[in-house]
Amino acid sequence: MSKVVNQMGASMSVITSVETFLDAIRTYTAMQTDQCLESRISWWLAYHRCLLRALERYRDIHTTYMHARQRYRHQRVGREHGVSHRTIVVRHELAAIHDLYSELQCEGESFYTLAIGVLDSIADTFQCYFGLSWDRSAATHARLSRHFHFLCAEKDLVLTPTALRLLMPDVHACIAESRARLTSMTDVGCLMTCLSKIDAYSAAMLQFFAMNGEKSVLAGLWLLADAPSALTAHAAHTRLDDPHVFSAPVHPVLS
Repeated sequence: MSKVVNQMGASMSVITSVETFLDAIRTYTAMQTDQCLESRISWWLAYHRCLLRALERYRDIHTTYMHARQRYRHQRVGREHGVSHRTIVVRHELAAIHDLYSELQCEGESFYTLAIGVLDSIADTFQCYFGLSWDRSAATHARLSRHFHFLCAEKDLVLTPTALRLLMPDVHACIAESRARLTSMTDVGCLMTCLSKIDAYSAAMLQFFAMNGEKSVLAGLWLLADAPSALTAHAAHTRLDDPHVFSAPVHPVLS
């Protein structure tokens, strides 16, 4: 339970970071008619919040499911010792277990759908932030993963934090692998692992956006705000070069 609580706290920290990023973008685009970047980050934030709620629902159903299985085992022991009046209770308990298992599968599928939604919304933010000519329907995380190194070279983007290049394929692989095991998996641990990687990846991408703000569609506003010095100070206190550090730094706003 403590691991769940700690991870929920880490996720809330990431959500706060994305909210801060969104507030900064709103400040700088308030006088512009094109609000596409604000819209992209809003979707990212919405997906991340929904993902956290999906995990909470899964955890609650999983707890109920495990308690039902425990009760069923006790009822079966009573029936095997000749207590016939418990037979109907046992059948009801077994039916409840099957229903709860089905709910777990549905919530797990929702979690993974939302997880991909988070990644695709990050890719959508990326293409808008750096002014790529991708059609929005094609701005998927799978495409970003394939073209990321080429885009960094083409636009002379600084790969900071360096852990980002490892987190990008790792987070996608984690989701795909654990989703494939969904039919046999009822442990909340797999979902927690995915959420941890998504949190770390989101935090790293926020830092990447911050460190490359002068190459973004907000370049002029960025330079006027004298952001680079603030970002340098922030980066010095942020440990994201280690892909195993799942911290969520507060995003250095563009001011």
